[in-house]
Amino acid sequence: MTRLLLTVLFFLSSVPAYADWVSVSSSERLGGYTAYLDTDTTRRKGQRVKMWVLYDFKTIQTVAGNSHLSFKIQHEYDCTEERSRSLASKFFSGSMGMGNVVRTDSYESKWEPVTPESIDQDLLKVACGKGQSPERTPASPRTNTSSENLQTLQAQAAQGDAKAQYILAQKYLQGHGVAQDYTEAVKRVRLAAAQGNTDALVNLGLMYARGQGVPQDSGEAVKWFRLAAAQGDAGAQHDLGTMYLQGQGVPQDSGEAIKWFRLSAAQGYVGAQNDLGVMYFKGHGVTQVYAEAFKWFHLAVAQGDADAQSSIGEMYRDGTGVPQDYTEALNWFRLSAAQGDVEAQNNLGVMYAMGQGVSRDYVRAYMWFSLSAAHSIGDEQKLAADNRNDVVRRMTPEQIAKAQRLSQQCQAQRFKGC
Repeated sequence: MTRLLLTVLFFLSSVPAYADWVSVSSSERLGGYTAYLDTDTTRRKGQRVKMWVLYDFKTIQTVAGNSHLSFKIQHEYDCTEERSRSLASKFFSGSMGMGNVVRTDSYESKWEPVTPESIDQDLLKVACGKGQSPERTPASPRTNTSSENLQTLQAQAAQGDAKAQYILAQKYLQGHGVAQDYTEAVKRVRLAAAQGNTDALVNLGLMYARGQGVPQDSGEAVKWFRLAAAQGDAGAQHDLGTMYLQGQGVPQDSGEAIKWFRLSAAQGYVGAQNDLGVMYFKGHGVTQVYAEAFKWFHLAVAQGDADAQSSIGEMYRDGTGVPQDYTEALNWFRLSAAQGDVEAQNNLGVMYAMGQGVSRDYVRAYMWFSLSAAHSIGDEQKLAADNRNDVVRRMTPEQIAKAQRLSQQCQAQRFKGC
């Protein structure tokens, strides 16, 4: 059930304190993340390559109650067999491997084939020298802001225009038209926040949560989220609720989290609507009421939320709060899977493998398990890969080859019409 999130268990070895990360690939899953690698730590022995990869998220993630914005994994690639496994990991409270270490675990994963058109394949190409070298990050300043417009913006900011100060801060934060500079971004966003600019208040909270331009400080993040939430900003209300839910910068308090989620959801903020559904489903901070969970999930799916679609699919599949209906479950999983939700993709594989709501079809089951494994990490990846290995034992070589072709086609279609 959605989504307290990815327990990734890997053997911990030494992780470089500083690295010159280069961008490799990105995904919109889990709110959006980018994968980077450190070429200085890449080690090759024969056809085996080990390298550290950093996953940097746009939004706060949770592993066993611990919040993080980035984590590092040491991957090993077999260039001949085109397979991979993970050897080590470490989770960080801030972006780009900065802030506090919030979790370490030990688990050495099994070798798994690399799925075509996946992030794992992008990494293998770099590791094995089969693709172009990635570009270093942060990138050189982009020039989509003319010098004339930039000078006007700087003049307005110097005169105390809060909106101009905030926009200028964003340009320094993202490297749009100016060299990326987190310290300068913090300076500008503080000026706007001091005038009560809501967007600036929210962004200053995010910068403290991520450790961007300032030391990572959950307490400071809560302070700025609270000021923005008091002005009615739905995103800040949701962020504040998340901090209470996870006990970050404040004592853990599910009831207080519910309060802020309600305020945010009442304004139509889809993340809060989905989180309220999860809280009611699990009975966190409220009495467990499946009908309420279903109501909030439905409000979220009206805005196209993939997590909520997957959750409704699970409710119909299991008959939780609604009559069990495999056909309805299948429909909801399809909607979510088409948006790239790996949990829904794995669930679709299970339904095809077991013939629930659809004729049993090991080829389709393999396809969905393979797609889920290619785009997930940690326990989700292991579950999908194990499920794929299970159906492989029941398939002919011809069926396996067909399933692999379908996986590539579906990936090329971005999961639409699969």
